[in-house]
Amino acid sequence: MRGLVVFDWNGTVIDDTAFALIEANGAITRYGGEPLTLEEFQDGVFAPRVEFYLTRGCDPRMRDEVEELSRYSHEILHQYTPEVTLRQGVLQLIGFLKSKAIPMVILSNHIESQIREQLSRFGLAGEISTVLANTGSSDYFRGVTKGPRLKSYLRELSVPPEHVVLIGDTVEEIEIARELRGIAIALEGGIHSRKRLEAGRPDLLVKELDEALPFFQELFK
Repeated sequence: MRGLVVFDWNGTVIDDTAFALIEANGAITRYGGEPLTLEEFQDGVFAPRVEFYLTRGCDPRMRDEVEELSRYSHEILHQYTPEVTLRQGVLQLIGFLKSKAIPMVILSNHIESQIREQLSRFGLAGEISTVLANTGSSDYFRGVTKGPRLKSYLRELSVPPEHVVLIGDTVEEIEIARELRGIAIALEGGIHSRKRLEAGRPDLLVKELDEALPFFQELFK
């Protein structure tokens, strides 16, 4: 295998950061906390999400109501699904990778079934068939992470980790790529600020995915 390109979903393939902020503030105010500005959200958000919300002054009973909280949060996100669009340059990059027969997967903390619904909505279900994501709505709130899921997948396929390119909008994807000795591409405009992404020292930092196309054209000549 020449390589494998791993896309994060929220904030990377789809442009949903504004809705993620609405979802976060809905959960925070529901438990009596102080709502966030976009800058505060991007500079501060971390997992487990419940622990981050508690820093905003939320009622600690939130810890005992993770299932209810996660259902509420996903309901908010789901209602905005029809308004979500693709990030700039996604289709061009996917088209190039397809032309070079480079396999692509989605790696996400979101719910797999909802990702597959949106892949179909965008006409991408045939381009990216593998989705490594959560099965339950509360997994992310409990701190389930993506790294082990990807490692297990790579072992099954016998893919050399150094052949993996990971694209995402958070430091989490950079750290996973570093641990694998793969390539990390960070994308601005998601839920982590440029400052945080720079501090993670990715191999490439771009504002939109079409800026990354020359990098891939050189990598997969």
